[in-house]
Amino acid sequence: MDVPADEARRALEQINRVTEQAKMRIGMGPAGWVIMLWGVIWMVCFGVPYWNLSISGSIWLYGNAIGFIATGLMFWRDYIKREVVSQELNQLGKRIGLAWMTLSFFTFGGFMVMNSFTGAQLGTIIVILIMFMYVIIGLWLNAKSLVVTGWVVSAFAVSGYLFAKWGWLGEFRVLMLWLSVFCGGPLFLCGLYIKLRWK
Repeated sequence: MDVPADEARRALEQINRVTEQAKMRIGMGPAGWVIMLWGVIWMVCFGVPYWNLSISGSIWLYGNAIGFIATGLMFWRDYIKREVVSQELNQLGKRIGLAWMTLSFFTFGGFMVMNSFTGAQLGTIIVILIMFMYVIIGLWLNAKSLVVTGWVVSAFAVSGYLFAKWGWLGEFRVLMLWLSVFCGGPLFLCGLYIKLRWK
């Protein structure tokens, strides 16, 4: 069935309007703060083990607990104080939330199946999987900053792991410092960009 040109144009305009509304809502909402928060958590939790490897597990336990609780509170606060811009935007937000939950379940399932892995492998894989979601959501929202951040941070994570594996970083624990600076840093800058530009 052929769609008239005017109807197709109106449908595309509606899609673009929802996309722009989503970016505006994200920029005015907590998403920029959440991304900056996780950038700081990555910088601290990846960086501290460089100086004291024995507290690596503890620092991640506390960092993740703070991050998940703060993220939940920020989005809950935004949800109760703000009216939904449109039904389409509400549905988009739900789909993005379901996509993050799906990634969490698949990641957990993958780790349950794997026989063994080092801390360096675990850290690198988690960074790559989370950045994969940034790219997908960036493509969904037509948000180049998320796509670029996802690719750049993933490239830094993989290259850092390979440099450590090949001995170019000296001790393997230098990888933790690498992930702190080159993965946590760009994540923080992405959140800052969203807060400053998506309005």
